[in-house]
Amino acid sequence: MPIGSMKRVTLEEICNMPSESVKGVTSEDIQQVENLIGQCLRKYMSPKQVVETLLSESKIEPEFTKIVWKKLEEHNAEFFKAYYTRVVLKQQIEQYNILLEKQKEIMDSQQNEVPLPPNSNGSHVSPSNENSESNSDQE
Repeated sequence: MPIGSMKRVTLEEICNMPSESVKGVTSEDIQQVENLIGQCLRKYMSPKQVVETLLSESKIEPEFTKIVWKKLEEHNAEFFKAYYTRVVLKQQIEQYNILLEKQKEIMDSQQNEVPLPPNSNGSHVSPSNENSESNSDQE
């Protein structure tokens, strides 16, 4: 299900919540938060990242974001089940890339520290160079 076709949250649902952060909320407020959440969903952010992003960038109260998120989740259970799988996959890929970069750094640092072992004839020429030299002698 595309993000744009998700079932929306109604003002009545939000106003029936026992939270102080929903007092005086309008339909426009809910729609704005839904749209901002939608932008975050396209980036595969976790719920925590969404709450932090909406607070820092749009000054949306965390409790209000959590309420709208919860209602969207209730209305679109299948979407969010697949979404959470994608979020986990994204986090695993990011972690893999970090580990890969660390491995590259270690290998680069070791390559500069460790001299090449001498060949059986005592030279430091790589085997690929030796083969190309011997092949050119045969031609």
